Amino acid sequence: AIDSLERLYRFVESLQLKLHPGHILGDVIIGTARMLVSLGDTKSQKYAAEWLAKIETYADKFESEGRQKVVAALSVAWKKDDKMDTDEMDAEMDTDEMDTDADRKTKKAKR
Repeated sequence: AIDSLERLYRFVESLQLKLHPGHILGDVIIGTARMLVSLGDTKSQKYAAEWLAKIETYADKFESEGRQKVVAALSVAWKKDDKMDTDEMDAEMDTDEMDTDADRKTKKAKR
């Protein structure tokens, strides 16, 4: 699945749209990163951070505050010595994403 995501990312970049690939693939990349972090090993968590780095600037500018927190938390998961329990981290991220749809609608209305 990650190979397919890599191909999709390269394809979107090759289109040279005036649109960041994170706009199209952000949700998939964040979902993939969540899965990788949940595996619990440092190598998978670092790989998740690599993927998130591809959309970090996009997320900082255009995603909701909750989504930005999710990206930030997943990006540094491998750095934490006192790691949270994976279920606890997932629960925290789910809570942060609850307002995502409402935040998007608010941002859209402001435009």
